Amino acid sequence: MLAGRPTNRTTMRKGTKPMIDPTQGPERTARPTASPGVHPAAIYRGGTSKGVLFRAEDVPPLPDDALEDWVRAVMGSSDPRQIDGLGGADLLTSKFGIVGPSKDPTYDVDFTFFQVGFREATIARDSACGNLSSAAALFSIDEGIVRRGGDGRTFVRIRDVNTEALILAEVDDRQTPGLNGETGTAVWLDFASTAGSTTGSLLPTGNACDTIDVDGLGQIEVTIVDLANLVAYVRAQDVGVGAHMTPDAIESDPVLMNTLEKVRGTVAAHLGMCPDWRGAASQAPGVPFLALISNPSDAPGNEATSLQAVGFAMRSIHRAYWVTGGVCTAVAAQIKGSIPNSAARIDAERPFRLRHPAGFLEVQATVTQGSDEHGAVHLTVNQARLFRTARRIMTGHVAVPGY
Repeated sequence: MLAGRPTNRTTMRKGTKPMIDPTQGPERTARPTASPGVHPAAIYRGGTSKGVLFRAEDVPPLPDDALEDWVRAVMGSSDPRQIDGLGGADLLTSKFGIVGPSKDPTYDVDFTFFQVGFREATIARDSACGNLSSAAALFSIDEGIVRRGGDGRTFVRIRDVNTEALILAEVDDRQTPGLNGETGTAVWLDFASTAGSTTGSLLPTGNACDTIDVDGLGQIEVTIVDLANLVAYVRAQDVGVGAHMTPDAIESDPVLMNTLEKVRGTVAAHLGMCPDWRGAASQAPGVPFLALISNPSDAPGNEATSLQAVGFAMRSIHRAYWVTGGVCTAVAAQIKGSIPNSAARIDAERPFRLRHPAGFLEVQATVTQGSDEHGAVHLTVNQARLFRTARRIMTGHVAVPGY
C-alpha cells in the first residue's frame, strides 16, 4: 500500500467469517415498508423483452389517468432516452406490468400490461405481451402469489386483464438456454384460449384476406387475425419494405414509417376502432399490430424456416418479434387463403419456425377446420404454444417523487 493513501478495505484475521457469505443466497426477510414516494418493484427479463413488475398491493390507488402518469414517472417517459426512470428506451424494454391474485377464481393471477411510449407520452393498454407474461408467471411464483409446484413444475392460469383472455403458463424450475442464447427459467405459454379476445372472432372480418385503400399507397391486401393479439398481415413488398431491411434502416426512413402507420390505422378504421387512420394513434394505440411478411429465405441454414416477418407497432419497428404476434402468425399461416399461408413453408413434422430481426421463434400450433349444416366454415385453434425463458434481474425500490 502506498504511504498516506486512504483505504476503505477491512482487514480480516485469518479464520474470521465475512459478514456476508458470497456463496449463500439472500435470506428471505419480511419486505420493508416503503417510504412515501418509494415503492417495491422488480425488473424481469421475459423472452426477448425486459420490464418492470409490481405487486398489485404496492401500486398507489389512483384513478386511471393518474395511474398512467405514475407509470410514466416510474419509466422515465416521455423522454426518448428515459434517463430519469427504469425504461430502456426501446419497444422491448419500455414495458410495465402489475401482478396480483386474481379476482376470478378460475384464474390464479391477474396481469395488467402497459406498453409505455418513450418517444411520445402514449401508453397502450389494449394489447397483451407474451414475453412479459412469461416474466409475470415467474414473478407470481417468486413473490408467493402462486405456490411453487412440488415437482419443480408450476401451472399458472393468467387472466390478461387487457384482453380478458386466459394465458396458461407452465413454469419449470430448470435453468434452460433459450433459442437466442439467453438462459433462465423455462416457461411454456399456451394462447389457444385467446382466439377472438379483442374482436370476438379469430377472423374479425370473416375473411382470410381483405382489400383496404390506404391514403397515398392505394389498394393492398391484408389478413387480419385475432389470437393473443390483433394482428394485421401485409406483404412487406407491398408497403415498400425489402425482405432484408433492418429495423434501423426502416426507422431511418420517415416517409416509410408514416406509410406503415397509415396502413395500421386504416386497418383499425376498417374494423371500426377509429373513424380514420389518423385516429388510431390515440384510439387504438397498441393494436392492431402490423406484421410485414416475406417468403422464407432459401439461403443455407434457413431450410427449416417457415416464414419471415418484421413487426410494427406504436410507431416503432420491433427489434425481435412479439410472442403474441408469433403464435398469431403460426395460426394465421394455417388458414387457407391468408397472406401468411400463401408465403409460408409449412412442414407438419416440425414446429412453425418464424425468422425475425433478432433470431427465431418456434411455435406449436394446430388449427382444425369444420363447417356447420349451412356450410359456414369454422376454425378451431387447438394449440398455440411456445417456449420462453424468464429470470429475475433485480428486486428493490423505485423512488417516484410526488407519489
